[in-house]
Amino acid sequence: DTVQLCYVADGTSASRVDLVLADLLENYAAMPAAYIPTVDWDTEADEWANAYYLETIISEPTPVFQLLSEICVETNSDLWWSAIDQEIKWQTQTPDFSDLEVLTDRDLVGDSVVIKSQQSERVSRVLYYSEVNNWAERLEPKNYKALQVRIDATSETADAYGVPSIKKIFARWMQDVTNTGEIASRYLSRFRRPPRVLTADVDLKDIDKTVGQHFNILTDAIQDASGDALGMEMQILSAAHTPGAERVRIEAMQFAFESERYARVGPDGLFDYTSETEDNQMNYAFICDTATLQMSNG
Repeated sequence: DTVQLCYVADGTSASRVDLVLADLLENYAAMPAAYIPTVDWDTEADEWANAYYLETIISEPTPVFQLLSEICVETNSDLWWSAIDQEIKWQTQTPDFSDLEVLTDRDLVGDSVVIKSQQSERVSRVLYYSEVNNWAERLEPKNYKALQVRIDATSETADAYGVPSIKKIFARWMQDVTNTGEIASRYLSRFRRPPRVLTADVDLKDIDKTVGQHFNILTDAIQDASGDALGMEMQILSAAHTPGAERVRIEAMQFAFESERYARVGPDGLFDYTSETEDNQMNYAFICDTATLQMSNG
């Protein structure tokens, strides 16, 4: 008899998202290991996806690029080739706490700047299906045991956008409801407002601009209600140098979470809030008084 060899991820630490991505690329797409910076991927997963253990059974021949795409959607992460570093980058869609470069109108070629609001990217409801009943059947609602729902009802009112915009995720890989709930919340927080997309040319000296890189933009092309330039964080989607030109064209999407403030859990050894440095107060999370909901300094 002839049987189909299945691909199995067992839902343990051996099947953490970064390990499965590397396995698919190296062993099923013949990608040289030298192009996969596993140390960087491990660091990223340790901080943002440490418990993202994948669980699945692939019983039919499936293109590797399709499986990689599914994993990225289900884990809210990105995978791309870096021509500058000559390696494959993997990065979760999470806040960037580093000091970001600021690009202003002096850095942009004026006649090239185009700003568009991506209405198609707006999300007001996230439906994340997980816990597959039968791996051999189609991935549709009736084949799941669990559903995580996140809704921003305010944005659907007549005073806002007036209609729902629904993102559905039918998980083949992510089965743990704690993780799927977290990811659903992140998607809603990130895309509850249509993100702006910037297309612009920058000088050839900025050829180091790479896909995935975050930066802050401050340009008169994006203004607040008073007419002042409105700063915002963006992430580069593409960067291309046209041979013979002295410019690099970048496309970048607004990168923001609808949260008043977010911060890392602090490392061991931090002092009380009032005794810590201003940088640590801004970058790390501290526990406030349960009754007053304030820090000791008010």
